[in-house]
Amino acid sequence: MCGIAGIVSGRGPVDTGRLERMSRVLAHRGPDDQGIWVDPEVGLGLVHRRLSILDLSERGHQPMQRGSAVLVFNGEIYNHPELREELQALGHQFSSDTDAEVVLEAWLEWGDECVNRFNGMWGFALWDRQKRRLFCSRDRFGVKPFYYVFKEGEFRFASEPKALLTEDPSLRRMRPDTLMRFLAEGLVDDEGGATFYPEIHRLPPAHNLTFEDDRLRVWRFWTLKAEPDLEVALVQARNSLAGIPTLDDLTRTDLTFEPSDAAAVFGTPQVQRIDEAAEAFRGLLVDAVRLRLRADVPVGTCLSGGLDSGSIVSLASRMRPDPMDTFSSLYPQADCDESLFIRAIADRCGSRAHEVQPRPEGLPDLFPRMMWHQDEPSAAPGIYSQWKVMEAAQGHVTVLLDGQGGDEILAGYHSYFPEHLTSLASRIVSGEEDEGRLWEEVRLIEALTGRSYTQDAHRALRRARRPRWLARLGANRPGRIKPPHYLTAEFASAAMEGRTVRDWLGRTRGMARSRPSRTFDDRLLQRLYNDLTLHSIPSLLRYEDRNSMAFSLESRTPFLDYRLVEFCFSLPARFKISGAETKLLLRRAMSGLMPREVVERKDKLGFPTPVSHWFRNELKEWVESVFHDPRFKNRGILQPSAVEEVLRRHAAGEDRSWELWRFLSAEVWARQFLDGDGFSA
Repeated sequence: MCGIAGIVSGRGPVDTGRLERMSRVLAHRGPDDQGIWVDPEVGLGLVHRRLSILDLSERGHQPMQRGSAVLVFNGEIYNHPELREELQALGHQFSSDTDAEVVLEAWLEWGDECVNRFNGMWGFALWDRQKRRLFCSRDRFGVKPFYYVFKEGEFRFASEPKALLTEDPSLRRMRPDTLMRFLAEGLVDDEGGATFYPEIHRLPPAHNLTFEDDRLRVWRFWTLKAEPDLEVALVQARNSLAGIPTLDDLTRTDLTFEPSDAAAVFGTPQVQRIDEAAEAFRGLLVDAVRLRLRADVPVGTCLSGGLDSGSIVSLASRMRPDPMDTFSSLYPQADCDESLFIRAIADRCGSRAHEVQPRPEGLPDLFPRMMWHQDEPSAAPGIYSQWKVMEAAQGHVTVLLDGQGGDEILAGYHSYFPEHLTSLASRIVSGEEDEGRLWEEVRLIEALTGRSYTQDAHRALRRARRPRWLARLGANRPGRIKPPHYLTAEFASAAMEGRTVRDWLGRTRGMARSRPSRTFDDRLLQRLYNDLTLHSIPSLLRYEDRNSMAFSLESRTPFLDYRLVEFCFSLPARFKISGAETKLLLRRAMSGLMPREVVERKDKLGFPTPVSHWFRNELKEWVESVFHDPRFKNRGILQPSAVEEVLRRHAAGEDRSWELWRFLSAEVWARQFLDGDGFSA
């Protein structure tokens, strides 16, 4: 895990002072080594900051050269030993045990297509001195970042925007439409690659980029297939697992769990071959964890008490001869307390458990530093809990496994129930299910959530009975975002590219709502795809990357192994939810391998942080001080009177904490990056 940056200039040799500034601001991403390489024949300079994970010797120094190719690489290629063996059989020789050298040799052998062979996370740039061509790539889900600027014939890139903003202060401007989407939708990463800065772009996940002859080309190298097919999914899973060790082969401890009868735990849902699919899923998850335990430094796990992190800890603990270090945040508030489940997993797995209890009084002083490391506003208060977990892990481990992605590939949130009912209604209309099943599921979901889903079910049936062409037409319409009432008219007009915003009653159409293209006919699968590619995973991965790298830690996400994701999206929607049971596949796969109280838990807390309580009590004065500051009032983005009303309603008992967090995040981000507080510090 590292930090990379570079400049390709048509204006003559690159000043090394510019490169050194970029390197310094990325030092937290790679404290173990740094390298700067300048091509004497062209205007090119590359920067690398190294966090040593594999082959800790100086042989892993970057930028790394082989022939006419020069590489700066950030990430991990988990299948690097297998690729090294394949490349050696083709005549390639290696001088290190690093995965970066495997990337370099793979490109020399297979060219730009080499990325299709990688199982891992990456953001890298490779300069071909012979062709004077820069090739860049970002992994399939965007676990690792890659930002770039193409300005006045000069191409610059970096792992974090702050490296570009430090090197060129003229870039420190706000993009109004991106900020409005954030304030209206909580959207952090737009699918098209826009950022909160007008001239800085993200290379989208699963995309490559080339810069050659002053021309920029960006293209997608991987996508999820659109048609679920159980038979194909099972065959591909078996092929992927051929010759790979099973959990029994890997188990090195005497861990035992209560035997569990899946039918007794989950009832008997009318799902054909679910156990066969669960077995294949378990095999893929076991291998994803196995690969992510590869490191020459200590590896630990985050542990929230949920199914995802609990599964990772339970599997990883079986594969290690020594206890696993786990790191958790705990809160005494009942609606945030996961201590029962955290300790059940840690005790059963014999982990060395590290627990932190973040305090409200620590947030005001820490908030600017968190925003500095995030580079852009954040929509969720869970980043504070995650920050404190990463802080606790520093000094104990260098690599952390985490459960990001499990909810989005397995339908783990209760908010997926309406789409589940729509999917079930479609099967009823097509004759695959009986209508009585729908109302039984409604009863179970209502008993779990305490809210009515009757209207959702009736709506689902009406939608399923529409002609197919009409249903797809409606699904492809993106909808509009009207400027939220709490924005100033001037800012909303700028965000809407000059459209007037006088009419708040709806005659102004607003800007198009961000959404991925229609990929799946099934509503549940499409919702999961939307969250994987736009609404959920991009922001969670950005928080994960920045928080871990702030403490020079590498974070790895087994649930985002591309083989596992492809398998889950190849399965019919009925394998995701049954009755009120979310994550049906994972529960069955882990039955008997994880404490039963965790396998059977039905609540969903995410990464709980009690800011709702704090904003009414311990942090009330701090929140008010931010919004009463003249800088906020003169910012011209949010109407102070509207923000005061949100504060009043929150104090009166409404939960407006996430809205307030977005306001705070946007303001403190603006101070750090637009006003320059972070750069002067």
